[in-house]
Amino acid sequence: MAMGRRRVDRTVRVWAAFAAALCCCAAAGRQAAPGEPAKAGAGGPKIGVVNVSRVFQAYVRVKEISEQMQKIYGEKEKALLERKRRLKDWEGKLKLDTRGKDDPEFFEELQKFERERFLMERDYKRLADEVDEQKAAEMRKVLNDIRNAISAVAAAMELDIVLTAMEFDDADAEQPRTAEGLVRQFRGNSVLYHAPALDITKNVIDALNIGYRKKEGSMRGGSIEEGGRKEGAVRPVADAAPEAG
Repeated sequence: MAMGRRRVDRTVRVWAAFAAALCCCAAAGRQAAPGEPAKAGAGGPKIGVVNVSRVFQAYVRVKEISEQMQKIYGEKEKALLERKRRLKDWEGKLKLDTRGKDDPEFFEELQKFERERFLMERDYKRLADEVDEQKAAEMRKVLNDIRNAISAVAAAMELDIVLTAMEFDDADAEQPRTAEGLVRQFRGNSVLYHAPALDITKNVIDALNIGYRKKEGSMRGGSIEEGGRKEGAVRPVADAAPEAG
């Protein structure tokens, strides 16, 4: 009789533990309602994720920086490319010249050509370095804006942690062309899955653009020049110096 009671008691305890586990799983698996900060589990930290690539693509300031850089450096690059074209024509004429290198005038012209090519490549490198320095300065400002926007959104939603959302299967993101690149991109994601309710990317984009427009409006006397903004990509100054040949 005692043995039977112990068996019944043990069975009751097992089913009670099983029922408690089911309750915990149900609480942890409940999705957050719209506008409600999602939780990792009952009593756990509140988590959000941000797709950084989408933030960069949608941030108005990034587009305006590209346009400003093109306006400032586009004419300089155009002039350098024209110098490259003239040097290429000059080089073609020198190759067809029947005079030998022992001819003093021909040798002098060769020296002038080499000097002009050296100066063109030097000036192009200087321009590329100047562009890179300006890009770095502007990117520091953009990253600071994004960090501040994420912090503000996280504080408003009472989030404890914000992670980088997965981007390896993002249709809008640029995809690597090699298998090794795809593997590196996959492994580089800090988050491989998240529930849609955790994504606060749109909140961050809205906070960035609204804040930037207000700031620009105050700097321009309350008006924002929307007409000057273009959606297309701006051709950047090349990273490597052109060759005359």
